[in-house]
Amino acid sequence: MTYPFAALLTIVLSSTFSPGPNNIMCMTLGQKYGFKKTLKYIAGALLGYLCLLILLALLNAVLYKYIPAIKYVMGVLGALYLSYMAWKIYHSSSSSKSKSSNFIDEDKLFITGMYLQFINPKAVLFGITILSTFAFPYFQDFQRIGLLIISLVFFTALSLCTWASFGSLLNNFVKNNEKVFNIVMALILLYCAYVILDPISLIKVFS
Repeated sequence: MTYPFAALLTIVLSSTFSPGPNNIMCMTLGQKYGFKKTLKYIAGALLGYLCLLILLALLNAVLYKYIPAIKYVMGVLGALYLSYMAWKIYHSSSSSKSKSSNFIDEDKLFITGMYLQFINPKAVLFGITILSTFAFPYFQDFQRIGLLIISLVFFTALSLCTWASFGSLLNNFVKNNEKVFNIVMALILLYCAYVILDPISLIKVFS
């Protein structure tokens, strides 16, 4: 059986670099704190994602069986958290006089980035999809599954750094248009929350 490397690479690149909760957060943090300070959030996010992927690999068989239940529980939690972050972004400010209104304290960037991964349905479902589609059907040994996990974390790191750099480079422009920027970023996060929650499917489940 030929391994579908091209399909895997296409899915990983399109999923990790497309707009999503983590990427939008990194762009916003890059604008507000600069690239170097945003690295704290990125480090936490990568550590959390690594732990999540390892957990998914260990529990793949069980999780795969209960994907529908996991999807809706994580969807509700993730949508609520993203809605809260959208509200915080909308009311945040980069000015020194309004430091207390920043939506994430600098000393909490690492821990926030880490635990966000465990209530991020996109990260959970993407991990389940990749492992159940491109790992276990082709191999079950720890070495190759570990290599796949490291590769996913590597591409995620590239994506988060790219989005953080983008936000940092736009710093001067955003400062002159801060309210508009905050509104756009908040709306994107709300859209991510809506997509993640999938209200139509949720209604069908409980109807």
